[in-house]
Amino acid sequence: MNEFAGDESRSFWLQHRTIVAYAVSLLALAEIVDLTIVSVAIPNIMGSLNANLSEVSLTMTSYIVAAAVCIPLTGLVTRKFGMKNVVLVSALIFGISSVLCGMSTSLNEMIMFRLMQGVGGAFLPSIAQSYISKNFTQQEQPKIMTFYSLCVVLGPIIGPIFGGVLSENLNWRWCFYVNIPICIAGFVLIF
Repeated sequence: MNEFAGDESRSFWLQHRTIVAYAVSLLALAEIVDLTIVSVAIPNIMGSLNANLSEVSLTMTSYIVAAAVCIPLTGLVTRKFGMKNVVLVSALIFGISSVLCGMSTSLNEMIMFRLMQGVGGAFLPSIAQSYISKNFTQQEQPKIMTFYSLCVVLGPIIGPIFGGVLSENLNWRWCFYVNIPICIAGFVLIF
């Protein structure tokens, strides 16, 4: 009887770890999609915010620079505050800044909120990969790592497609609002 209870416990733990791995991978996907989703909405953003191309390009540059500065700090921040706390705060910052980007009424607001979004999203891909490597055995890793790899590879591909569809059929602001359900679901599942 005890062996059976042990199997149930292991099964529950594996399911819990798997759900968290999928949630962190989807958060990483949202961050990676955000690198490219805005690029196709730039003409719409230019018209809405009364900015020229070089000014609007700062929205992409601020995101990339913020992420580039924060990515090397992932290990230090994770050791200091813990993987779970960093993911939860990152998802929160990324989600809130996505809402704020969508609500932006000026170029300066957009640049500031994209900067925040870059900081919030920077840790997510690295932590997802680290979580998988630390919490799954060598036999379990291929399945979970395949899902994570698909997220990383498909992100830059689907970003411009979603960006084009959203900005043409709805509004460029939906390029940012699309992150909100992913951030909420990821936050809840990880919490």
